[in-house]
Amino acid sequence: MAPTIYKSSWPSVPIVQESIFTHIFKNTERQDRLAFIDAASGREFTQRDVRDHALSLGHGLLHEVYKNGSCAQLRRGDTIMVFSQNHFLFPVLIFGTFAAGLRATLASSNSSPSELLNQWKDSMSKYIIASSSLVSVALKMLELAGIRPEDAAKRMIVFVDGVSTESLPALPFISYEDITGKGMLKEEEKFPGEQANETALLCYSSGTSGLPKGVEVWITLSSPMGSFIDVGKISSPTGLFPQERT
Repeated sequence: MAPTIYKSSWPSVPIVQESIFTHIFKNTERQDRLAFIDAASGREFTQRDVRDHALSLGHGLLHEVYKNGSCAQLRRGDTIMVFSQNHFLFPVLIFGTFAAGLRATLASSNSSPSELLNQWKDSMSKYIIASSSLVSVALKMLELAGIRPEDAAKRMIVFVDGVSTESLPALPFISYEDITGKGMLKEEEKFPGEQANETALLCYSSGTSGLPKGVEVWITLSSPMGSFIDVGKISSPTGLFPQERT
């Protein structure tokens, strides 16, 4: 007997052949709408702010990181690890990675050094963006990978999150400020047509029954996320790209 197929009463969401960065930010009519609010500080980002900061970070990842004595220049298709708690800059980190044409692997802030090491190796990450409060864990992970602290610091891009950089070890870390504000990509890396089948995210399971398993999320699968939430109709200030305060 043929299986019953249940369909949603809502219209189908098209699978767009472009990156999620392009898909979300191409609508210039929404640029001045509020996107994110930091409840603790009251700091606000409009869609334009998120886009501009992301393009600045994207420029820094591609053109500034290696100038700070790092081991390699990042190129389109490389993987970078993002190791952070929930933070106001987190959307910028992700969109900045996408803008540069890089793959992002998202590491849980609860990861131990050994858990982090498995993801670091398996994803073949070249650098790690880490919040200052998680630097000690990241350093230990890179030590387990056989990398000296001085060299490990050159693979880490650190942004302040609760722990001042003054309390960090005296190592040549790359700070977020070192690579941003130095320029801006004219536009994001494009992934039209078949190129949209490239990997955007490398997500990992919890590893309950063994080592965490990596799952590739293609660009064609990440782009419809913006359509699922219908960015033009959200009005809650706690949501993504709200129209107005409530």
